[in-house]
Amino acid sequence: MKIIGDRRTIFVERSLQILLLLMPFDLVIAEVEHGLFKDFLPMLSLVLHPFVIFAVFLICFKQITVANLKRQSVIVHTAMLMLAITCILHAIQGNMLSLNYLILGIGALQLGMLLAMLPDDAQIGIMRVLAIGVWCWCICIVSVYSVDIIRLVGTYPWMKKYSIDQMVLAIRYPESIGMHIYYPLITGNWNKVANLIVVMFLFSMIAIYRDMAKRHIYLVAMACMSMVIILSYSRGGILVLAGVSFINLWLSRRIESDHRGAWVLACVFMLLPLIVSVSFPAMRAGWFDNSSIVERLNQITSLAAGTHAAGTHAAGTHAAGNFNNLIDLLIGKGVGVYGTEYFNNPFAGMHNMFIDIFLAGGVTQLLGLIILFTYALYRVGRRHRRSIEEIIGGVAVLAVVILSFREFNLNYLGVSAFLSLLLGLLLGEAICVMNRYKNIQKHA
Repeated sequence: MKIIGDRRTIFVERSLQILLLLMPFDLVIAEVEHGLFKDFLPMLSLVLHPFVIFAVFLICFKQITVANLKRQSVIVHTAMLMLAITCILHAIQGNMLSLNYLILGIGALQLGMLLAMLPDDAQIGIMRVLAIGVWCWCICIVSVYSVDIIRLVGTYPWMKKYSIDQMVLAIRYPESIGMHIYYPLITGNWNKVANLIVVMFLFSMIAIYRDMAKRHIYLVAMACMSMVIILSYSRGGILVLAGVSFINLWLSRRIESDHRGAWVLACVFMLLPLIVSVSFPAMRAGWFDNSSIVERLNQITSLAAGTHAAGTHAAGTHAAGNFNNLIDLLIGKGVGVYGTEYFNNPFAGMHNMFIDIFLAGGVTQLLGLIILFTYALYRVGRRHRRSIEEIIGGVAVLAVVILSFREFNLNYLGVSAFLSLLLGLLLGEAICVMNRYKNIQKHA
């Protein structure tokens, strides 16, 4: 299976494939490495991160070069610089979480956009391997989840009377069970998993369109992802995924009739989580529980008012204290500082990517993100004839904007890069760097 361009050795090819296969597991790998080396080599978990090694391979073997960067728009470079500069400044001051965010969040976003410039055969190779990696990741989640249910029923025999949907809701909140369960070691956070699956579904739709000959690889991955997002019962992700499925059904008119069945089946997999969640009584009732939405709105309101709601921190704490001068307003206080000050947890935030980026990186970083998203949508909207890939890239931006008002983040827990890498690939499709690359090759 070929991956990228001109291969020098089988070793390089196989290494890149393995690193791509490991990318969906980057959260688990980085957490394990951090646990092993944090006492004497705290940065080793970053240096040995699958994404970092993958990026080093691509640069060392000249798959990603300065020439690739030069082909990007000045607007993209400006936006990426605004995203990166605040992290660089905070990292120089000793904020290691800002360094992690710079490399695994913003760096992965940039690399994803550069990968979108590669020729079709290279991209198809990447798509196939990533689909297989996600397939394996989903199987691991479901397997460990099943073990947890067996252990749970063994510990609490009365739970045998639970229906399937009641069991899913019970195990979704581990803190309410009173026993240690294992699936969070792979998922981390169900809402983050749902975000990743939404973006991966959009990526898979581009893959299935370009690589219909191997459509079964992507359809199996989509079926697995559909099962995992049902288990997550992440309502925001399920709703966005359903909305995306209708857009892709509309796009099916542009698919060749011989391939339309696979495309429609993929859309069904996207719609299935919503159908399942409203078909079971306990899950259906959960759709009318807006307590989490109210809690997050109260948190945002208290931030705007300069106080924190009871239960998060002492009332009367001034959030405005985070920005006590113009410099703080422009470049923020650094990744993790807000969570540490108000929640004693550097990974705590506002459940809103735009607010979290503003708190960590100030106006500069927030504007950088807005410019990047706006430019991608502008590039899609101004074209008279849009390719399916470009439309899906634009849909991905809209989906991420919606998901950003819950728990979307470019870099989860400072150790994961996979979501940002996928988003970068989709942004690259929306901005249409691929077609520009082809034109350059034709006139070279």
